[in-house]
Amino acid sequence: MALAIIYMPSTNKEKEIIMKKILSIFALCVLAISFIGCKENNDPNPGDEDPDLDLALATKWDNFLDGKTVYLTTIGQADIDIVANILDAAGVEETDYTRKELLTASEVNASEVVLIVTGTSAKGLGAAGVNQTDEQNRATEFANKAEAGTITVITIHVGGSSRRGSSTDPILNIICPKSDLMLIVNSGNSDGLFTNIARNNEVEIHLYSKTSKMIDAFSKLFPVE
Repeated sequence: MALAIIYMPSTNKEKEIIMKKILSIFALCVLAISFIGCKENNDPNPGDEDPDLDLALATKWDNFLDGKTVYLTTIGQADIDIVANILDAAGVEETDYTRKELLTASEVNASEVVLIVTGTSAKGLGAAGVNQTDEQNRATEFANKAEAGTITVITIHVGGSSRRGSSTDPILNIICPKSDLMLIVNSGNSDGLFTNIARNNEVEIHLYSKTSKMIDAFSKLFPVE
């Protein structure tokens, strides 16, 4: 007959040592569970693999803007200077496109191209004398014309997560699904908004680790020597 021997600490010191060991083991278990939970919750696109970044545009975009009338505008009145600087770094001359912050769809003729910089700035809206509703209406007009196949829209978002939210997302949801191409800095896609729009609407999208990585894309789009 087997006898089970249970050790009972006889002194307060032994009891204290055993209690410390139990608490240490419990703390390790809690830490392990917390680590697993944090790892799952930090996934920017739950269920999706990490997207490829900084990929070159397909050959169909090589010199795509050659001989075309190209406009650069912003819906939300933010970050257009950043994109203008990227164009300059890509070797694109200011004479190769027309910059107009409050460009309207009615000003764009058939077969012309609009580079739309998205991102809302309260300061920019105030300086331009427009509000969020005005900008959403502009976005809708461009989207309707792009959906009809009359014009080409290339949507650009370079402001990262700071240019996302309740003021910008409604504009993105209007113009992005009707775009022909989206060029997006990946930090603005942490919730998968852009990749989901691209997937659901069959829009070509390129994600970039930082703004400078877009230079190559514009070098391909414009006939840069």
